[in-house]
Amino acid sequence: MVVQQVIVLKTTVIKFNPMKYKLLIILLSGILLSCNTDPLLIVPEKGIGEFKIGKKLPKTDYNKNDFTIILNKKNSTIRQIEILSNKYFTKKKIKIGDSYKDVIYNYGKPNDAPVLEKGNYRYIKGKNTIPKIRDLRYKGILFMIDTEKESVQSIRIF
Repeated sequence: MVVQQVIVLKTTVIKFNPMKYKLLIILLSGILLSCNTDPLLIVPEKGIGEFKIGKKLPKTDYNKNDFTIILNKKNSTIRQIEILSNKYFTKKKIKIGDSYKDVIYNYGKPNDAPVLEKGNYRYIKGKNTIPKIRDLRYKGILFMIDTEKESVQSIRIF
């Protein structure tokens, strides 16, 4: 004879009525969408972390290893930020060191003519060589491409 053991568990069903909590859901959604939760995110025309385009700063040297802040001389507001570290990235996940082809694939054809024409040079602090740079300009963001390595050398937002 085979004996089967049957275990019956008592469960409680909790019903969630989304209409009852509609205001709370809308409020929480708005808070989450308005927050820039990643301080490493490069946002064209906006800024990076606590440094926002148009924000007034005291007249001091903001040349860091990770980025350089360019101030408007008239009112000491942030005019541009040049990112020099690969720990920062754009919404489309482009960062320093990525290939020229990655920029074109993610951003498409540049909007404007390059700022630095072919054959112009830009000095990089701490490096023995001066690479040739090609600039790819998009709305609020500029990718400086080292033409010898075909990679992003710096990113500038304005």
